[in-house]
Amino acid sequence: MPSTNKTEHYQLNSWIGLDKPQREDFNTDNQLIDTALDTIHTLAQTGVSTASSASGAISEHAADNSVHLSEEQKGKILESLKVTIGSYTGNGAQERMIPLSEHALFVLIFPTMESPVFLSSVGGTIIRFGICSDSGCSYGLSYDEEGFTVHQNTTANPTAKNPGLNDSNITYLYLAFYR
Repeated sequence: MPSTNKTEHYQLNSWIGLDKPQREDFNTDNQLIDTALDTIHTLAQTGVSTASSASGAISEHAADNSVHLSEEQKGKILESLKVTIGSYTGNGAQERMIPLSEHALFVLIFPTMESPVFLSSVGGTIIRFGICSDSGCSYGLSYDEEGFTVHQNTTANPTAKNPGLNDSNITYLYLAFYR
């Protein structure tokens, strides 16, 4: 005789003390389990096939030189770029000019061994990372023909973002990219 109780998802037999299990009950449960496993297997195979198709489409897209640079094009760009790496140690001044030997295409600035963005102990966000180009600069920087100027908020505003690109005794690195 089938069990008094059934499992929630597959309605398998779940016998209690007075139930009398029959071979037919086990065969029915086995058939339900076999069908469920076959469904899972079929869905997994479909997923693998779909993933394989997606992978193929991604490979085709990546190889499409009308939307991506070829390795040769990437090499020519990298050969034509010069990079200068420099550093300065913050002195706490509200503004500080960092001269460059020539006008750069863009400049990245970030602290060494310090978090580039963090919450101040008095509140507000301190920003110690930036990027500059002729098209514009991130918060706390300005840029002209002679170099870039870093800004330091000397009195942190607890409700605002505060430039921290000249914090005292913090070493900053900059990468200047030229043609």
